[in-house]
Amino acid sequence: MDRRALERITSAIAFSAAIAVTASYAFGGLRVGTGALAGAAVSLGNWQFLRWILTRVARGSTRTRAAMMTLLATKLGVLGLIVWVVIGLFGLHAGGFGLGLGALVVGLSVGALQSLGSDEAEPLTLGPDGLALAGGPSVDGALADTALDSARKEH
Repeated sequence: MDRRALERITSAIAFSAAIAVTASYAFGGLRVGTGALAGAAVSLGNWQFLRWILTRVARGSTRTRAAMMTLLATKLGVLGLIVWVVIGLFGLHAGGFGLGLGALVVGLSVGALQSLGSDEAEPLTLGPDGLALAGGPSVDGALADTALDSARKEH
Protein backbone atom coordinates (compact mmCIF):
# COMPACT_ATOMS: atom_id res chain seq x y z
CA MET A 1 0.00 0.00 0.00
CA ASP A 2 1.51 3.34 -0.96
CA ARG A 3 1.76 6.39 1.26
CA ARG A 4 -1.00 8.31 -0.56
CA ALA A 5 -3.43 5.47 -0.02
CA LEU A 6 -2.65 5.44 3.70
CA GLU A 7 -3.18 9.21 3.86
CA ARG A 8 -6.51 8.89 2.01
CA ILE A 9 -7.68 6.20 4.41
CA THR A 10 -6.59 8.28 7.42
CA SER A 11 -8.53 11.28 6.12
CA ALA A 12 -11.59 9.15 5.41
CA ILE A 13 -11.52 7.69 8.93
CA ALA A 14 -11.18 11.16 10.49
CA PHE A 15 -14.00 12.51 8.33
CA SER A 16 -16.34 9.60 9.10
CA ALA A 17 -15.49 9.93 12.81
CA ALA A 18 -16.38 13.63 12.70
CA ILE A 19 -19.71 12.83 11.05
CA ALA A 20 -20.48 10.05 13.57
CA VAL A 21 -19.65 12.25 16.57
CA THR A 22 -21.57 15.25 15.24
CA ALA A 23 -24.64 13.14 14.41
CA SER A 24 -24.47 11.41 17.79
CA TYR A 25 -24.42 14.68 19.68
CA ALA A 26 -27.16 16.15 17.48
CA PHE A 27 -29.54 13.19 17.56
CA GLY A 28 -28.56 11.29 20.70
CA GLY A 29 -27.59 13.97 23.15
CA LEU A 30 -24.64 14.35 25.46
CA ARG A 31 -24.38 10.74 26.65
CA VAL A 32 -24.48 9.18 23.17
CA GLY A 33 -22.24 11.89 21.74
CA THR A 34 -19.63 11.40 24.45
CA GLY A 35 -19.66 7.65 23.78
CA ALA A 36 -19.22 8.34 20.06
CA LEU A 37 -16.35 10.73 20.78
CA ALA A 38 -14.59 8.05 22.84
CA GLY A 39 -15.22 5.46 20.11
CA ALA A 40 -13.88 7.81 17.44
CA ALA A 41 -10.74 8.44 19.50
CA VAL A 42 -10.21 4.70 19.91
CA SER A 43 -10.78 4.10 16.18
CA LEU A 44 -8.26 6.79 15.20
CA GLY A 45 -5.70 5.45 17.66
CA ASN A 46 -6.35 1.92 16.44
CA TRP A 47 -5.83 3.01 12.83
CA GLN A 48 -2.57 4.82 13.62
CA PHE A 49 -1.20 1.72 15.32
CA LEU A 50 -2.45 -0.52 12.50
CA ARG A 51 -0.85 1.81 9.97
CA TRP A 52 2.46 1.59 11.84
CA ILE A 53 2.25 -2.22 11.80
CA LEU A 54 1.38 -2.29 8.08
CA THR A 55 4.39 -0.19 7.12
CA ARG A 56 6.68 -2.46 9.14
CA VAL A 57 5.18 -5.59 7.56
CA ALA A 58 5.57 -4.17 4.05
CA ARG A 59 9.21 -3.23 4.55
CA GLY A 60 10.38 -5.90 6.95
CA SER A 61 12.17 -9.19 6.74
CA THR A 62 10.40 -12.46 7.38
CA ARG A 63 11.30 -12.30 11.06
CA THR A 64 10.03 -8.71 11.32
CA ARG A 65 6.82 -9.66 9.53
CA ALA A 66 6.21 -12.54 11.93
CA ALA A 67 6.78 -10.26 14.92
CA MET A 68 4.44 -7.62 13.50
CA MET A 69 1.72 -10.20 12.82
CA THR A 70 2.01 -11.35 16.44
CA LEU A 71 1.73 -7.71 17.50
CA LEU A 72 -1.35 -7.38 15.29
CA ALA A 73 -3.04 -10.28 17.09
CA THR A 74 -2.10 -8.74 20.44
CA LYS A 75 -3.53 -5.40 19.29
CA LEU A 76 -6.89 -7.06 18.72
CA GLY A 77 -6.93 -8.36 22.29
CA VAL A 78 -5.93 -4.96 23.66
CA LEU A 79 -8.72 -3.34 21.64
CA GLY A 80 -11.22 -5.72 23.24
CA LEU A 81 -9.87 -4.79 26.67
CA ILE A 82 -10.18 -1.08 25.86
CA VAL A 83 -13.80 -1.55 24.77
CA TRP A 84 -14.56 -3.43 27.98
CA VAL A 85 -12.94 -0.73 30.13
CA VAL A 86 -14.60 2.18 28.33
CA ILE A 87 -18.09 0.69 28.30
CA GLY A 88 -18.04 -1.47 31.43
CA LEU A 89 -15.99 0.58 33.86
CA PHE A 90 -16.49 4.13 32.63
CA GLY A 91 -20.14 3.55 31.74
CA LEU A 92 -20.09 5.31 28.39
CA HIS A 93 -23.03 4.71 26.07
CA ALA A 94 -22.33 1.47 24.18
CA GLY A 95 -24.31 2.49 21.10
CA GLY A 96 -22.53 5.82 20.85
CA PHE A 97 -19.18 4.13 21.36
CA GLY A 98 -20.04 1.65 18.61
CA LEU A 99 -20.93 4.48 16.24
CA GLY A 100 -17.62 6.19 16.91
CA LEU A 101 -15.68 2.94 16.56
CA GLY A 102 -17.60 2.19 13.35
CA ALA A 103 -15.88 5.19 11.80
CA LEU A 104 -12.85 2.93 11.40
CA VAL A 105 -14.78 0.48 9.24
CA VAL A 106 -16.47 3.19 7.17
CA GLY A 107 -13.25 5.16 6.75
CA LEU A 108 -11.24 2.09 5.74
CA SER A 109 -13.85 1.15 3.17
CA VAL A 110 -14.23 4.63 1.69
CA GLY A 111 -10.50 5.35 1.71
CA ALA A 112 -9.68 2.02 0.09
CA LEU A 113 -12.30 2.57 -2.61
CA GLN A 114 -10.91 6.04 -3.28
CA SER A 115 -7.43 4.58 -3.61
CA LEU A 116 -8.64 1.93 -6.04
CA GLY A 117 -10.05 4.60 -8.35
CA SER A 118 -6.94 6.74 -8.17
CA ASP A 119 -4.45 6.93 -11.03
CA GLU A 120 -1.87 8.45 -8.68
CA ALA A 121 -0.60 5.12 -7.37
CA GLU A 122 3.14 4.68 -7.48
CA PRO A 123 4.36 2.27 -10.14
CA LEU A 124 5.56 -1.12 -9.00
CA THR A 125 9.34 -1.42 -9.12
CA LEU A 126 11.21 -4.53 -8.16
CA GLY A 127 14.33 -4.71 -6.07
CA PRO A 128 17.13 -7.23 -6.52
CA ASP A 129 15.36 -9.73 -4.27
CA GLY A 130 12.16 -9.52 -6.32
CA LEU A 131 10.19 -7.61 -3.68
CA ALA A 132 8.20 -4.53 -4.53
CA LEU A 133 9.92 -1.29 -3.54
CA ALA A 134 7.05 1.12 -4.10
CA GLY A 135 4.92 -0.30 -1.33
CA GLY A 136 2.89 -2.48 -3.67
CA PRO A 137 2.31 -6.16 -3.31
CA SER A 138 5.25 -8.48 -2.99
CA VAL A 139 6.14 -10.13 -6.28
CA ASP A 140 8.38 -13.12 -6.83
CA GLY A 141 11.39 -12.16 -9.00
CA ALA A 142 11.05 -15.13 -11.37
CA LEU A 143 7.36 -14.47 -11.85
CA ALA A 144 8.04 -10.81 -12.59
CA ASP A 145 10.78 -11.68 -15.09
CA THR A 146 8.44 -14.12 -16.86
CA ALA A 147 5.71 -11.49 -17.03
CA LEU A 148 8.13 -8.88 -18.42
CA ASP A 149 9.51 -11.32 -21.03
CA SER A 150 6.03 -12.25 -22.18
CA ALA A 151 5.02 -8.57 -22.38
CA ARG A 152 8.08 -7.78 -24.49
CA LYS A 153 7.31 -10.66 -26.88
CA GLU A 154 3.77 -9.38 -27.40
CA HIS A 155 4.99 -5.93 -28.41
